Amino acid sequence: MKGPDPPVARGGPALPRWLVLGLIAVSMPMGLGIEQVLQRVVRSPDIDAARAAMGPTLAPVAWALVALTAVTVALGVGLRRWLVARGMARLGARRDDPAARDRVALEALYLATSVPQVPALLATVASLAGAPFVPVVVAAVVSTVGVVALGLDGRSAPKPGG
Repeated sequence: MKGPDPPVARGGPALPRWLVLGLIAVSMPMGLGIEQVLQRVVRSPDIDAARAAMGPTLAPVAWALVALTAVTVALGVGLRRWLVARGMARLGARRDDPAARDRVALEALYLATSVPQVPALLATVASLAGAPFVPVVVAAVVSTVGVVALGLDGRSAPKPGG
């Protein structure tokens, strides 16, 4: 029977692992929301005209970024597993220390979850320049689901002794 997620502490109060994963997962949709608010605040006829002119050109780019986001989820899974294996190998005699294993897992989570967020962030930038909103939202959703999947991937969790 598996117990609760270990708390995450890095020089501050410990946070449950599920909360850290949740914060990482919502960062992309929050960024998209902030970008949409900023678009409304700094709106001008010149900016609207430029966005309208760039929209048709950026639509295929935004859809390509959706596909790239999906691919990077798989890359993130592989990267997380590799980072955990590498981190565990570097622990040496401290492999059985739960705090050291938790640190390896946390660092791998931080790095691996950023991989699917990069193309989704680029899609958000494309939206700012005039790309249609639908592919940008799809990229954000794919990124968020991918981040959660990466965080729940139990096969890459560090095991005691190796």
